[in-house]
Amino acid sequence: MKRILHVVTFMGRGGLEVWLMEIMRRTDKTKYHYDILVQSDVDGLFDDEIRSLGFNVIQCPSRGKPFKLLYLFSKVLFKNKKYDVVHSHIHHPSAFILAIAKLFRVKMTITHSHNICYADRSGLSKLRRLYLSVSEFMLKYVSDYGFGVSDGASEELFGNDFRNKINRSTLYCGVPVVKTNPVNDIDEFKKSLGIEPTMKIIGNVGRFNYQKNHDLIFDVFIEVLNKRNDVVLLLVGEGELKKTFQEKVKTLKLEDNIKFLGDRSDVPDLLQIMDMFFFPSRFEGLGLALVEAQVAGLPCLLSDTIPYDAHIVKDLIKVVSLDASVEEWSSEFNNLLQKNLKNPELGYETVLASPHNVENCKEVLEDLYDKS
Repeated sequence: MKRILHVVTFMGRGGLEVWLMEIMRRTDKTKYHYDILVQSDVDGLFDDEIRSLGFNVIQCPSRGKPFKLLYLFSKVLFKNKKYDVVHSHIHHPSAFILAIAKLFRVKMTITHSHNICYADRSGLSKLRRLYLSVSEFMLKYVSDYGFGVSDGASEELFGNDFRNKINRSTLYCGVPVVKTNPVNDIDEFKKSLGIEPTMKIIGNVGRFNYQKNHDLIFDVFIEVLNKRNDVVLLLVGEGELKKTFQEKVKTLKLEDNIKFLGDRSDVPDLLQIMDMFFFPSRFEGLGLALVEAQVAGLPCLLSDTIPYDAHIVKDLIKVVSLDASVEEWSSEFNNLLQKNLKNPELGYETVLASPHNVENCKEVLEDLYDKS
């Protein structure tokens, strides 16, 4: 049996975490055992399920404290001298995690880039740029294999010439491509969320943080509401900025039109009742929520910062520049909504035939783990 330690930040409902859960749900537990190291002492959304699958969650409370993380990680490896693979998903800090793994003679080390955080480094301090350069230099020597979830994410850690480097490649984070069972009573499901059956539903799935750009989501949606009142915005996710936006909705008395759903386990069902997906992130490694929306056949309005790798069902995609005005965004919003492009069959068939199928990811990873 191969024993693999995944290093993440927290097992909440983010793209990385959703993808990793799909891998674990499909794992042959007679061949592979996963431990998940998290930087928190509070259970995440998926921790109980991970344990129910027979895997372990190792809590190392150290978020924002890199030296403490390295110390606790060293203790884990010292206590459990059993890992064949350490697979790190924490971006530049992976360099230091994998250096320690090498010191403990772990057979295989893997770094996985899930985001594009530093496409423009001109505004960074000299110290921050030095840290990034040192991390990327170290990864050349301490990471046996390296993946990015898109070409841009690969370039972020491995350089623009990553395709010419040994054991560096893009591996799309896939999603399960299955025909979901139709919601039994769509109108009743809508009513359970406080939505009238005749309303048009726009959705966003993402953590409430700077990256996901809820400022623009709100500005555009409020502009749309000034012209039509038959739309509802569903916001799925948690995060440090959620309370700020909840207070804004309360102040503007928009509770009937903007719904905060928190972290949900029934996202496929929610996607079924949506009419459009709105995803204007400031940056993304890939955008797994966008891939899920395309499986559901939803027309998607997104920013020009989303990697082209995530444009799978081209007929459903509309891109708008982040530099565009709120008025331009709201115009494109209305135009896309009025076209009624939702097509679940097209979404299913197109993503099924693409590399974004989670079965493809699972096969690549397990073939690699077998080499350890």
